[in-house]
This record gives sequence, C-alpha cells and structure tokens, in this order.
Amino acid sequence: MAIPDDPHDLSTIEPTVENLRAAGARFRVDPVLEPISFGFAASLGRYLEARRKWPDAELMMGIGNVTELTEVDSSGINMLLAGFCQELGVRSVLTTQVINWCRSAVREFDLARRLARHAAVNRVLPKHLDSRLVMLRDPKQRELGAEELAQLAAGIRDPNYRIFRRGR
Repeated sequence: MAIPDDPHDLSTIEPTVENLRAAGARFRVDPVLEPISFGFAASLGRYLEARRKWPDAELMMGIGNVTELTEVDSSGINMLLAGFCQELGVRSVLTTQVINWCRSAVREFDLARRLARHAAVNRVLPKHLDSRLVMLRDPKQRELGAEELAQLAAGIRDPNYRIFRRGR
C-alpha cells in the first residue's frame, strides 16, 4: 500500500510509488479519502490527480472515512462513492460497519458497485435497476384516498398537523 506522508500533499507519495515500481512490487495507491469538513472535496481531487499521474496504477479508497464519520444512512453515500470509484477505476475499497448507521455498509457497497458497473458498461443511468438502496423513502409514491386519509386522521392523538397532497 502506498499512502502519502502528508495526506494533503499527493507529491509525498511519489518516492514510495517509484521505489515500489522499481522493486517490481504489486501495490495500491491510496490518496486517502478525508471525512466531510476535513478536506473531503480536495481528497476526491487527489484521487483524480493520482489517476492522471499513474494511469495504470491500482487505486484504493477507504470509504469508511466518510460512511462511518457522517451521521446519515450509508446507502446513498455508498452509491455515490461506488459511482466515483467506477468512473475512476478504483478497484479496491476499505469499508467498515461498526457504527449503527453503517451496520449494512458492506452489503450496500456490494450492491452499489454492481449497479455502478452495470450503469457504466451498459451506458444507462443507475435508476430503475434495483431499489434495495432506497431505504428512507418508498421507491414509488403512494397516494392515499379520501377514506384512508379519514382513517389516518381518526387515529391521530397529538396536536400536530399533517399535510398530504393529492396528485402531482
């Protein structure tokens, strides 16, 4: 594994890459994915730069730095990162499922990488292929009829308002 001495400076990895190549060693370059608000966007840029510098190198991404360190459901993050990895040719990822909101991160990323690959190979959007990564919303909006809304309203016991819209 080749990682930069200073994660914010990709040039600090160059001597390591040169030495590993000279030795004929198999290795992966990991420019280090930073958590959101700690250089996330710049770290994505370093992956792009690493791919430009070493077009034939194997790249690795530690996606747990984002999924574990961002308190949101991980499925959407996994799909976004899988798409980035697919487009850039990152073929190795390191993920974890330690914290509760990531308890299914490995399974999610496996599905996400398959969807991203299918979309890329077939030149289609990763949409309407498999809805298992849609976890917070139903894939299709369900309209409630007047009778269902009346039953729902009859069961409400708190003073809060509910707003439903009809049609599109």
